[in-house]
Amino acid sequence: MTAILSRYMKEHWRPLLLMTAIWILLELPAVYGYQPVFFYPLYYLTGALSGITGGGFLGMICGAAARAIIYVFFEQMIIVLFFSKLPMKERLSSCGTILKDKLIGIIPYFKTLKGLISNDYTVLSAEAAGFGTALILSRLLSGSGLFRHSFVSVVLFIQITRELSARSGLIFSLTKMLVRKLGRKEPETDILSKYLSTHALGYVIAPLLPFRQYIYWIGLAFMVIAEVLKVLSAKKTKQ
Repeated sequence: MTAILSRYMKEHWRPLLLMTAIWILLELPAVYGYQPVFFYPLYYLTGALSGITGGGFLGMICGAAARAIIYVFFEQMIIVLFFSKLPMKERLSSCGTILKDKLIGIIPYFKTLKGLISNDYTVLSAEAAGFGTALILSRLLSGSGLFRHSFVSVVLFIQITRELSARSGLIFSLTKMLVRKLGRKEPETDILSKYLSTHALGYVIAPLLPFRQYIYWIGLAFMVIAEVLKVLSAKKTKQ
């Protein structure tokens, strides 16, 4: 693990240093109460203030995680735009291609939303759990729940829709691993896809919900609903 991290830092230190400098330049004035409105788009796209200006210690940790996720999303584009030797026109074209590849799953995803409605309690349980966990994680990663700190939710939505199109990827693999760690059987791919479909939807909806102070409770309510549906599914199977 140390060797992998060392190799990564050796190869990617320049874009990481650039992004870190941007974060610091945006964070320092904000810490002292200076947050001009015209900086808000930068606050949003960089996640610079996630956990910095609210959320306590947990918010700081989760905000740092959010910035890492946002950095990974932009990393290829930063390298091409600032550190490649291509002509500027080709740099912009390459960045557009990279972004297009990241967004490739969004339209197919929205076409499958009707398929989330099911009479199967097992499927509904997975969907409720997916939605509930997304609400909770979205609130945590934003640091304070403010909309302008929630771009990480958009990034996760984009990544999940991309993986749903391929039915593979980092989040797919991590979710499977987590299910196994919890002592449950290997999840069926279809059920996992349903979970991640509503999980992605939760990231879209969470930053738009009013009364953000209650979002943890709403997320927990969906988790309880998921457990109830699981019990109903087991009873139905025995009948």
